[in-house]
Amino acid sequence: MAYDVFLVSAIEDRDMAKLVARRLRSLKFKVWFDQKQTDNTFDAKDARNAGNSRHMLVMWSEHAVKSDWVRAAASIGH
Repeated sequence: MAYDVFLVSAIEDRDMAKLVARRLRSLKFKVWFDQKQTDNTFDAKDARNAGNSRHMLVMWSEHAVKSDWVRAAASIGH
């Protein structure tokens, strides 16, 4: 499945990311956002979903800069 936006956030910022995802969806964007993410391992499935997205939105925060998952996703997006 192709997505318009691949939304990336630290686990600690999940509540804010949910609000952003909801707003983007209300604007009719197809958003990939893993609400159930439990670890910081950016795996092949995550990479595939990022690759199937037209855009990546990284929510940088004090928690995000410490997250291996966020940094790996941002590297893929770069």
